[in-house]
Amino acid sequence: MRRLSSVIKPRYDRAITLAIMAMALLAAAAWLSRHHGGSMPWVMMAASMMPLISALSARSRGLLAAGVVDEAWIDSGELLLKRAGQSIRMPLANITSVEAERVGSLVTLELGLPCALGDRVRFFAPPHKGRAISAELRRRMADSRRRA
Repeated sequence: MRRLSSVIKPRYDRAITLAIMAMALLAAAAWLSRHHGGSMPWVMMAASMMPLISALSARSRGLLAAGVVDEAWIDSGELLLKRAGQSIRMPLANITSVEAERVGSLVTLELGLPCALGDRVRFFAPPHKGRAISAELRRRMADSRRRA
């Protein structure tokens, strides 16, 4: 059995991203409330860009993505999906398509038959591995369909 999802759970990832956004907004508010003499040091300019960077980061990490599971594991011809203490085993043949974000690591699985987690399941892959994992899943799906 091999883990496909990131070790960091989505709820922790959301909390970390929201904390970074809050700190960036506080830094921007502190900078805007300060009256300065017309020159903007590079540190202040970087601080003023933090909300934009945080918003883009939140989008790329799928902060508002629905149906994100905590863990995804592959075990021969099945996927083991876990969310909030609920575990589901699903055959790879039930997956109709696999998509990975180009920049982020969010992997989306479209299911032929809905399971208890819905007809679309998402998980966060480890950093920079989303596309490799989606390619591996597509290959394994094709192998399992050929055997069936």
